[in-house]
Amino acid sequence: MPGCSRPWQPQGLGTSFEDAPRILKYGAVDRLKSGQTWRLFVAAEDPNGDMEDIIFEIYQPGQGWYPEHDRRLEGAASKAFSGYFYLNTPVGWRDELWGLELTVRFRVRDKVGYASEMVSLPLKFIGREVEQPIPPGFTEDEVRPLGAIVIDLYREDQRDRGGSR
Repeated sequence: MPGCSRPWQPQGLGTSFEDAPRILKYGAVDRLKSGQTWRLFVAAEDPNGDMEDIIFEIYQPGQGWYPEHDRRLEGAASKAFSGYFYLNTPVGWRDELWGLELTVRFRVRDKVGYASEMVSLPLKFIGREVEQPIPPGFTEDEVRPLGAIVIDLYREDQRDRGGSR
């Protein structure tokens, strides 16, 4: 029906979940200084080659879930991809996220609506910059940007005054 969203896992379609996309490996640092760009490394594949998007969600205690971001996958990336997605974090004393702890979740969905398993990662903001090495299992050839995670982060106390989003 027009205007209806697809379910994450279609039911009763007669297709096995073996056709669902698979996240092969992933990794990211779990601590970061506000102002740094967080890199989330992901490798995924789909047996049917019809991955459509990767869905990112962020949960902040006391504030709840931010609106999700769906990152479209096109071309060769609809069959398999490897690299990193990046999340820009606020810069400046007014927008400092020090002490904030988030949960970042993501999954890959194909054109039929099948989705990979959900992956959850913690992210805590600390007072010093952190190196972000390539996670174990990834090679230099797999280190390429796949696109931004477009979710604006802010402290709960900034919601009332609008923050500088």
